[in-house]
Amino acid sequence: MRRAGYFSGGYRKVEAAAAIAEHMDPDKNRSVSFRQLHAALLELDAGSS
Repeated sequence: MRRAGYFSGGYRKVEAAAAIAEHMDPDKNRSVSFRQLHAALLELDAGSS
């Protein structure tokens, strides 16, 4: 895509992730691996309190 002029300065992953996250509902995500990651993060968060 760079050859066609897209992302000439590189793909800004952090900005893209933030923009995508605004539209995500983790509880509605059907990806098994994402759901496992989400559950693990929730467990870590619960254990840190």
